[in-house]
Amino acid sequence: MNDGILVMPIVWSWCPVLLAARVLADARGVTWPAVLQRCSPHRWLLGRPRRTGTIGDVAVAIALAGLLGTTIGGPRSSAVPAGERMDAAGATIAADGRLPTDGNTASPGVTSPPAAANTRSTVTVTLISDQRRRAVRTTARTVSGLLREQGIVLGAADLVHPAPSAPLAEGTVVAVGRVHTRQETVRVRLPHGSTRVPVRTLAAGRTRIRTPGTDGTRVETYAVTTVDGTQISRTLVGSTSTAATAEVVEVGTGASSPVAASAGAWTGAHQPQGDTVWDRLAQCESGHDWQINTGNGYYGGLQFDLPTWREYGGTGYPHEHTREQQIAVARRLHAARGFAPWPACTAKLGLR
Repeated sequence: MNDGILVMPIVWSWCPVLLAARVLADARGVTWPAVLQRCSPHRWLLGRPRRTGTIGDVAVAIALAGLLGTTIGGPRSSAVPAGERMDAAGATIAADGRLPTDGNTASPGVTSPPAAANTRSTVTVTLISDQRRRAVRTTARTVSGLLREQGIVLGAADLVHPAPSAPLAEGTVVAVGRVHTRQETVRVRLPHGSTRVPVRTLAAGRTRIRTPGTDGTRVETYAVTTVDGTQISRTLVGSTSTAATAEVVEVGTGASSPVAASAGAWTGAHQPQGDTVWDRLAQCESGHDWQINTGNGYYGGLQFDLPTWREYGGTGYPHEHTREQQIAVARRLHAARGFAPWPACTAKLGLR
């Protein structure tokens, strides 16, 4: 058949095949090739003559009828939605005649879901701060946000748990600890020692103080750290000391004297009441009253002051002890310092 021959629409005409193929192609979303647009449905139905394509066009139409559902003419981007139609160029037109603005425009009657609101739900947390515990309802997202909301300012050394960046959830417990560090100074007494020096010019058994001793002092400085008033650490950060000065005691090594012999009697197991050097010394110091306490800071028959009494082994107060117990402490004191602790009476009695 040559191009330009008129063909009447009879039963065996190929135009019905093309029309059927076109209808099926439209239903399946296959683009209709422009070369086959010549076979118009209304012309065939009215039985009007028309021009047909070439034998090659007929072959293409027949092939299309057998290959519907393939990619003849290329796949369309999308099927025409219900209620819409296509224009001659293949563009989708809505039922009301509007053209879509872009490929993402929703179909008529379909609304997009609203964007999620940028809101934060309220949670209840427990806040412990400045030794106070309370429940707080908040919309803060993190611990630091909660502290800002409550007007709590952290010091440089303060503690907070959980960490400031930690998220808040229902039931979270947030604890703030106030940390304070202070310095504390302590003075420690350093007792002086004693050095004994033999002296020939001093009768055996006698002693005297050549150089009095002085106690030393150590000053210790501590850093004390507290959390909400409770001490958690105490660290020594420095110390200074003043050295003690030893006492120098002369010990006689010369010939014995009547006084020394009398003093030697102190070592005896039995000493008659009122018949020793200590009794004569007590007579001078206290009127021989071994339980005297006048409130002047000196106690007992030999008038001990309390630091000396305890330094040489005494317990409690001297006047609370017996004569023998007071003399025992006096002997230890005499062995270290001689009669120096009783200067006035020993001088009066000729013991020095």
